[in-house]
Amino acid sequence: MAKFMILYSSTMNASDTIANATPEQMKASMGEWMKWQEAAGKTFKMEWGLPLQPVGKVSSAGVTDSDSQVSGYATAEGESKDALLELLKSHPHLQRPEASIDVLEMLPMPGPKAQNPSVYFCLKPAHTKRTVGGIGYGKRKTAGSFYSWAMAP
Repeated sequence: MAKFMILYSSTMNASDTIANATPEQMKASMGEWMKWQEAAGKTFKMEWGLPLQPVGKVSSAGVTDSDSQVSGYATAEGESKDALLELLKSHPHLQRPEASIDVLEMLPMPGPKAQNPSVYFCLKPAHTKRTVGGIGYGKRKTAGSFYSWAMAP
């Protein structure tokens, strides 16, 4: 199955939309999104994200204000990109002024275990089983150090 990143964009940022909506408008909007989500869930495994607010743009030249119009995200997992694109044509986000939805396919990382992205490494102190962070692909164990790499489900 393919996994897709869905980016919602609009000329009106998410914080302004939320701040300027009445409780009735918010309830109606959420009702439309929930109805769409129910329909989408019949053919795709959907993971709902959150509204997004641009905070800055970082480049080799430094940090500037962001001009991104991305206002939210979600992910979808399913068999057909064409079916997802068709389904998104009816998304309630498109009712917003100058709204659009970008869909990007999430590609597997190359290398060992690439066929099973649920297998990853966790960085953990050698004296405990508690994970403290870090991810990667491959197989590596380091003995005798404070931190060691180990496979995690």
